[in-house]
Amino acid sequence: MSAKKNYANGQKIHELTGDKLIYFYKSGKLKAEGPFIKEQMDGEWKFYRETGQLCQVGHFKNGKKTAHGYVMIRMEKKSMTRILKMIK
Repeated sequence: MSAKKNYANGQKIHELTGDKLIYFYKSGKLKAEGPFIKEQMDGEWKFYRETGQLCQVGHFKNGKKTAHGYVMIRMEKKSMTRILKMIK
């Protein structure tokens, strides 16, 4: 967790409530959230684009990323249609 508490514009960088840590963009929008236990990332963490779209989910144990996780890929409808045709 960063020692710096606020961006230059005054927006808070992170907030710890109980065992949940939340990071924010300069705009105030949600950047990442997940369990923060014994001063380390632990469990499922979600990462967001500044638009609010979920872009990645990762799993951590003792502050280290485990092999379990996935990336959300934003795709155009046309691209998705092409992929589905290739699968059939």
